[in-house]
Amino acid sequence: MVTRVSSATIEGGHIERQFAQDIDTTTGLTYGYKGGYLVAGNVVTTIADGTVTLTDASSNYVYISTTGTPAVMVSTTQPSADYVQIALVVTAGGEISSVTDSRTKNQSWQSS
Repeated sequence: MVTRVSSATIEGGHIERQFAQDIDTTTGLTYGYKGGYLVAGNVVTTIADGTVTLTDASSNYVYISTTGTPAVMVSTTQPSADYVQIALVVTAGGEISSVTDSRTKNQSWQSS
């Protein structure tokens, strides 16, 4: 099971920004995201701010893979297991045409 950590649990965490789109690093076919914290079992994993490269003319699923060490990834097919969805990003003409925030509203994520 993977659970999002509350800002009260880790000093300095800002729950509303965790894994949010980073507009300063999002450009063209690059999607930027803010980092955050995940807990798997009793292990807290820190994921730093970063970027992923999107596929043009596609729906891009931006997610955290929870297999092994958690990491942010992107795929043109929706992952089937062991993931936490962050965003659905649609691209066309070499740029982003829409972003749907897929983070959970209750700030608690679980993965089977």
